[in-house]
Amino acid sequence: MSLVQTTLLQISELRGAHPTIALPANMVAELGEDAMFVTLPIGRVGARSRNGRTYTREAVQAIVDAVNKNKPEGRWGHLRDEDRPYEYAPPAMRWLAAMIDGEGVAWAKGIPVTAEAREHFRLAKIAGSRVGTSVYGFGRMDGDNVVAFELESIDLAAPDRVGIPETAAEPIITKETEDNTMPDQIHLEDVPESIKKQILEQYDAQQSGARLTEMEAENKTLKEQVSTVTAERDAARGEASTLLATYVKAKIAEAVKLEPVQKLVSKLVGIKETDDGKLSIDGVSTVAEADKALETVLADEDLEAFNKESVKEMMGPDFVQPANRKDKGEPVLGSPLPS
Repeated sequence: MSLVQTTLLQISELRGAHPTIALPANMVAELGEDAMFVTLPIGRVGARSRNGRTYTREAVQAIVDAVNKNKPEGRWGHLRDEDRPYEYAPPAMRWLAAMIDGEGVAWAKGIPVTAEAREHFRLAKIAGSRVGTSVYGFGRMDGDNVVAFELESIDLAAPDRVGIPETAAEPIITKETEDNTMPDQIHLEDVPESIKKQILEQYDAQQSGARLTEMEAENKTLKEQVSTVTAERDAARGEASTLLATYVKAKIAEAVKLEPVQKLVSKLVGIKETDDGKLSIDGVSTVAEADKALETVLADEDLEAFNKESVKEMMGPDFVQPANRKDKGEPVLGSPLPS
């Protein structure tokens, strides 16, 4: 394949009505009520130029897509090759939208941007004269077939010089306020593939955006619900821990009488007390677990020895029964003294 500079020049008598090419409402509003819109054919699928090049559907579609995307200019005829790097004259046209109809003819709608261009189209319409268009750019060739096209401009050309029939015709002039940019009924075959693609992409984006917003709202609701459940769970756990700690404290008081030992046992079991007197217990969540933990602590030999030693210290030294004085020949209370 090769990339060559090429033009698509056409001339013909048009048959049938021109297709309706819709423009965005905001564009029409900004251009104003006095704007003149011109619709002309710019190419045809299978058209063969004077230099023997045949334009495939892909090439014509590329031209239409470029118009819809880039809104190219149109000059009075083409620039000469030697002038292209340096010369820029104010354009005659600005092309705004394009499509391919059911017969494979590509149409473009544009607006004359100079008073001279407006008068040119007005007089051509009054006289029933034809106006030619010439597509200018670089075509990608496969033999004699143009299989892709990089559009630069769609220029105005003398109708008697163009070589492909469909691009010279009586101009169709409209005002969007009269022509109704958005018709009540649009046939699917009249909608360009590029516009269909844009509509589907916009629809998918809107659907995705709406679904994303919905999912974000659902996620926020779920987070709030989880937060509420977590808070309720933590509160319930706190209350359960307080009840278990109170229960174990009572069991400790039954098993151990000395307060210092009670405090030690409470600590070993895992009971904690805050400054405001609120109790909690670590490592247990049921009464059975609490009983087991307390049983294990109370069975500890070191704790049992400590408990006994604490009791001994509290009670003082062991009581010693005095020896029987009678056995030792000493006086016994109530016995008469020997004479």
